[in-house]
Amino acid sequence: MDIIPFEKVGDIFFKQNIKEFKKTLNRKLKASPGERVELDKIYPSFLLPKMNLYVVFTVDGSSIRYFEADGDIYYQDINLHNTSLAELEAYFRQMDENITVDQESVESRKLGIVVSNNPDKEGNLVLVYAENYKKEEEISPDDIIKFYLGG
Repeated sequence: MDIIPFEKVGDIFFKQNIKEFKKTLNRKLKASPGERVELDKIYPSFLLPKMNLYVVFTVDGSSIRYFEADGDIYYQDINLHNTSLAELEAYFRQMDENITVDQESVESRKLGIVVSNNPDKEGNLVLVYAENYKKEEEISPDDIIKFYLGG
């Protein structure tokens, strides 16, 4: 699967709604519907096991919020799943001087890509997000505490 930032992953476009997404799937490619719950919001989602891909939609299902890949996924011929974070840091820095790096991940907001260590499996976990994903309302630590304490 190839990434075109803020446009598509493989043959699946960020702008697709759930109905259009389902039309994209062929008979051999099965998708299991589900939900991603983040605090008080429920996001419709689909798992595509053969592609090791998890697709998460906006709350209303009108477009894709992000893709989460736990298998081979490429950006400009670089396999983000199998390349070390140190190598990805150097690679992303050539395109985005404002990347975010910590011990567990590398993020390029310019490309909409986060690559993280996957402690449970070999290889990296790759999150590819829509352009408006980072523009969503930020959740503060106080919001998290209020949610869990019911305040």
